[in-house]
This record gives sequence, structure tokens and C-alpha cells, in this order.
Amino acid sequence: TAAPPDIILSDYQIAAADGLEIIRQLRAHFGLPIPAIILSGDTSPATASAAQQADIPLLHKPVRPARLRALLQRKTQG
Repeated sequence: TAAPPDIILSDYQIAAADGLEIIRQLRAHFGLPIPAIILSGDTSPATASAAQQADIPLLHKPVRPARLRALLQRKTQG
């Protein structure tokens, strides 16, 4: 069986399901609260609310590399 990822970085809009659902499925599969970040070009309040309710940080595209790097470091070290 594969090792769990250190972090999940997912786009919000994925063909099969939204990114939050993919994160939920991966966490359930591995039985771990794997840190995650959602990226999206969608700036609607509904998307922001869904990410907030899931307690998953949402970054709007285009994402500045320094901002993504800082969040990745915080999520994998905390």
C-alpha cells in the first residue's frame, strides 16, 4: 500500500468532484488528517465558505510563489 502524502494541494474545480471532496476521500482512505490547501480561480463567497467550513486554506489564483511556499511550510511543520 502507498504511503500517505505529506500534504494535499488541490484545485477546487476537478472534473470528477470538487477538490474538497477529493481531500476528504484521501483523508478517509489513509485514515489521517493530511494537511491540505485548495487553489481556485473562483472567488465566489460559496467557494470561500465551503473551504472555511472544511477548515482548509483557500488560495486564489494566480498564487504568488512566496505565499504558497509560506503556507506549505506552515501546514507541513504544524
